[in-house]
Amino acid sequence: MKVDPKKILQGNQLMARGDYAAAEAKFLESQNLWPGNPDGFVGRARILEMRACWAQALECWKEIAKKFPNNMAAKIGQANMYMELGEYPVAEAIFLGAQKTWPRKPNAFVGYARVAQSRCQWREALRRWTNVLKTFPENKPALIGLGNAHLELDDFSNAEAIFLEARNKWPDNPGAA
Repeated sequence: MKVDPKKILQGNQLMARGDYAAAEAKFLESQNLWPGNPDGFVGRARILEMRACWAQALECWKEIAKKFPNNMAAKIGQANMYMELGEYPVAEAIFLGAQKTWPRKPNAFVGYARVAQSRCQWREALRRWTNVLKTFPENKPALIGLGNAHLELDDFSNAEAIFLEARNKWPDNPGAA
């Protein structure tokens, strides 16, 4: 049976509007109808994240990773939840493994830098954000993260230059201002 992308799209739209119960129902319906497709499972895990149910979301991401071992979202989701739960070494290990598995995707590299930022290890965050930008020079979160690291290190002139660059690259994005 072929997956109906409308169910996932509807779930995502409901989630974006904050109607988590209705979105979760769509994702559960998708899980039941197409158990061999990760989209419904991923949607449900994201609902748990939106509700800040970190431990439940982690268990959900673990189940997705077990059922779909090559699913990048499952690995990144697990690492993000470990980070939310303060399990930084576990999050870092998962992000490093994901970098090796998906070296052309920025998600794990950005996540790895976010761990140092979350720990307020600003010199390490600066180093990691710089490394992200070497491989993914147009990565918006990395550029903003680099600017924030400079700001936290009281390097205001570099921070200002980076934020100006971000604002010029993405003028319609308030996060880049």
